[in-house]
Amino acid sequence: MTEQDKKSTFGPETLNALVAQMNSQFPDELTTHWRRFVTKNLEMTEGQRKSIDDIPDPVAKSIHEFFVQAAAQLKTGGQIHGKIVKRPEATRTIAAVHEVHLSVETPQLSPQLNIVIAHCDADCRNWGWGPA
Repeated sequence: MTEQDKKSTFGPETLNALVAQMNSQFPDELTTHWRRFVTKNLEMTEGQRKSIDDIPDPVAKSIHEFFVQAAAQLKTGGQIHGKIVKRPEATRTIAAVHEVHLSVETPQLSPQLNIVIAHCDADCRNWGWGPA
């Protein structure tokens, strides 16, 4: 099986599997090179691959900080949860109908970490990184 065969198409059907992978063995790569982790584990079109490289610095930094904080909370028994959320009618655009939300819940029920890591169109075929 080639590395290409191991990748999953980035869409709603693979989000839970990716989150389970993060929970079972939160890779150091997520806290240092999260773009490389995503690229390695998810099949992306050329446009999606370019979009991950073109993320504005503030968005990339917030995603990086989320994974650093998540790693710390996972070491104390926290868990990552992911879900696809349909945006309210008033805030939808052609490119942003759904959002991928990640959160970390801890056993102590402390405030959760939350982030919108990506957004997609109505068919979930075209993805962008960070909130729309």
